[in-house]
Amino acid sequence: MRFSISDPAVRRFAIEHSIPYLLAPLITVVIGAAILHDRRPVIDADTLQGRAIPQLVAEAGELTIEWTARRYRACATTIAREIVDSANVVYRLDQSIGPYSTTTNGDTWRMSITIPPGAAWGRARYRSTISYHCGWTHSWWPLTVKSPEVPFEIVPLLQKRIEELRG
Repeated sequence: MRFSISDPAVRRFAIEHSIPYLLAPLITVVIGAAILHDRRPVIDADTLQGRAIPQLVAEAGELTIEWTARRYRACATTIAREIVDSANVVYRLDQSIGPYSTTTNGDTWRMSITIPPGAAWGRARYRSTISYHCGWTHSWWPLTVKSPEVPFEIVPLLQKRIEELRG
């Protein structure tokens, strides 16, 4: 039995079996475009700047950092934070949920961190890694920005404050 391309059964068979070969590249291109679109930055990392308020922080006290950056879109964030004391001991703090801001363009926000009680006095640095979760691909590949280090100084507690804490 000979088959001809003009035979309707042969044409239908050819079309039905070529659909997966046509759809697979199309689906791949659409998913690739979605992933590339999802990789757009949330903030301009070059404009991310932080400063400690105040520069001198008592041991086991509160460090407040004021951040400024140019923000392109609003996304949920997770922040992994670290403090490096003057003895170069790294204190990894618990991950925290970052502030959610709907402000685009220039944005300013503040975060407070408790200095670990064992941190050495003297020059210290705060650093963090910010993971943005904006789209569906970010659960696998989050957008990550390393913040610039923010210098500050840890100073000893006053004797009066030590006595208050001891009770």
